[in-house]
Amino acid sequence: EIGFDGLVVTDAFIMGGATAAAPESSAAVAAVNAGCDMLLYPTDWAGVVKSLEAVSPDRIEQALSRYERAVRTWGGVYPGSPTPGQPNSLDEATLAANQQFADGLADRVVHLVRGEKPKLGESLSVSIVDDDVGGPYSIPPRDVFHAEVKRGGAGAPHVILVYAEPRSWKGRADLGPQSLAKLERLVPGAALVILFAHPRLVAQIPGDVPVVCAWHGQALMQRAAARWVMKA
Repeated sequence: EIGFDGLVVTDAFIMGGATAAAPESSAAVAAVNAGCDMLLYPTDWAGVVKSLEAVSPDRIEQALSRYERAVRTWGGVYPGSPTPGQPNSLDEATLAANQQFADGLADRVVHLVRGEKPKLGESLSVSIVDDDVGGPYSIPPRDVFHAEVKRGGAGAPHVILVYAEPRSWKGRADLGPQSLAKLERLVPGAALVILFAHPRLVAQIPGDVPVVCAWHGQALMQRAAARWVMKA
């Protein structure tokens, strides 16, 4: 209906969306028949490959054609891009401009979702509530924010960093019991909570402490949150 003729890729099968209602092989067939050209992160490769025999040859050919066209269009070498196996040919000025652009976008999306912007001063006391630890996958570094701000001792404004990205192993989309218990303990007396997560999770932050949304915990957003704090 919208005239899109590019490559359509499923969400990761390990996220458990489609496979919650059907076996992985059945979900794969349904996805390809619905127009998906690539299946992301199936766990039962042999079963999925076997199941695709139920898809019509015409549909398979269409998916392969889109994939091959994407490789031809986007898999080649472009002006300024690195040659495979060679160092990146982008100059320092271009890289700096790209970083500035990314930082500018990050700054624009950091925003208050509750309360008023607090006056924090030059040094902070920082605590972390990390809802992303404990699963089978590694998490990004959590020290980028700390490197950007000045740490203070007793009496410094207390800022809580809450990390909570969607991860399939959790089996939930909200904060878990351990994270909530830690928040209940830390929030009293806190000057600010920085939510490295979707803003809907503000409903789980106890009390009326101001909350700023920084969306996710990658280094880009940790730096943006630190800049926001330093301007507070």
